[in-house]
Amino acid sequence: MGRNIRLLQVEDSESDGLLIVRRLRKAGYEVDALRVETAAQMRAALAGGAWDVVIADYCLPTFSAPLALAVLKELDLDIPFLVVSGAMGEEVAVNMMKAGAHDYLLKDRLERLPPAVERELQDAALRRQHRESDRQLRALYSELETIYSNTPVLMLVVDENYRVVKMNDAAARYSGIALEACAGRRICELICCRKRAVTGTAPESGHCPECALGTAVEVTLCGGVHKELLEVWSVPPGVTLENPNCLLFSIGKMRSGERDAVLVCAQNVTELKATERSLEKTVDSLRNALAEKAVLFQEVHHRVKNNLQIIASLLAMKARSKKDKVSIEDLKDCQQRVLSMAMIHEQLYGQKDVNSIDFRAYIREMAPALLAAYERQGVIALSLDLKPVVLSIDQSIPCGLILNEIITNAVKYAYPTGKGEISIRLWTQDDLIIVEVADNGPGLPEGAGQAPSQTLGMQIIQLLTKQLHGVVEFSAPPGLRVTIEFPKAKNAA
Repeated sequence: MGRNIRLLQVEDSESDGLLIVRRLRKAGYEVDALRVETAAQMRAALAGGAWDVVIADYCLPTFSAPLALAVLKELDLDIPFLVVSGAMGEEVAVNMMKAGAHDYLLKDRLERLPPAVERELQDAALRRQHRESDRQLRALYSELETIYSNTPVLMLVVDENYRVVKMNDAAARYSGIALEACAGRRICELICCRKRAVTGTAPESGHCPECALGTAVEVTLCGGVHKELLEVWSVPPGVTLENPNCLLFSIGKMRSGERDAVLVCAQNVTELKATERSLEKTVDSLRNALAEKAVLFQEVHHRVKNNLQIIASLLAMKARSKKDKVSIEDLKDCQQRVLSMAMIHEQLYGQKDVNSIDFRAYIREMAPALLAAYERQGVIALSLDLKPVVLSIDQSIPCGLILNEIITNAVKYAYPTGKGEISIRLWTQDDLIIVEVADNGPGLPEGAGQAPSQTLGMQIIQLLTKQLHGVVEFSAPPGLRVTIEFPKAKNAA
């Protein structure tokens, strides 16, 4: 056995007490024993520490085993209590066992003592484990009952007849029926479903016809299918049919005693539904306002484009009235600048997004138009290597004007009479947009690419590049390669 035990002896004979201790030590116990002879001594010993076993002589001059057992019960202590006596009749032994003693032995047969002690120690340990398990179970039940009673979620246990077996306080408050009067009522009645409120009657069996809640409970009962996020409209006391509550249900199968049942949980989401409807109305209003704004912007771009085309036509008429070649060319250049801006607004008018431009599509339309305007289409070839690039409207107009100046310069000065080619590239690199226009003409005069030229076209290129927060580079002759780099706009795709 080899274990330590604390032994409390109710014994007036020191030798008899030592005999019991020796018997236990011989059986392998390490015994820490204390002998008491009165009730006061026993109470003091029990108050002073924990004891594994009490062995009491049946009869002492001023004390006895029955009185010692009474002290143990009075203090509500579960300690194995064994009675040892020199001569004890069977009737007395039976009475002691009925009173709560765990065993009795005769002093001349103490060989039974170690097995009896071991048995009672094991039984005491089992009783302690049972008490602890029972305590934990009661605490758990108490915690669950507190949660069940105080949760704001409606909780109901419903049997196969659609009648409520149990429900919590929240469900009772919602139904307007006292908690103790809810058991046995149909779930449709307690939840106050709108179907039942409309008909005013409950079916004799089953659930209300076409009732979403009753149908869901039936499906869960029959097939064990768990239902979640089921919306049911309800008309509890104080609520009208015109403004019902919305309950969000979760339904799962369970056992209630020996019968199948379902656990029905519901949360009142009426305020959330009202907020959702309000948000939907707000979103619809914003969507309509944005659509109206887009239409308005498209109309503005359309009118701006028309006005720019009128200005271009006036410039063309003015050029036709001039006789000197320089004035005609200047007016024609101005006309093309105006038309390059008009093309931006024309493209914006024809698309849904009125804040950005597909610049690749713009170049594909603008470059051939410039060649046609200077009657060089078919003479000067275009080589286009354009990647998809989207520019904001604030970048599109200056970039379009820059391209107009560069291409116009190539048309007029790179190939004044003969054939040639103009290549245009467009791409992005990291957060930069890069536009490159190249020709094989004579190029710029020496030093013209290092500082702003006195020509209007060169000044326009320099100023508009600065407006884009970019840089422009001109290659050395022969030929001319103009490269412009500028950062992407934050609101561009």
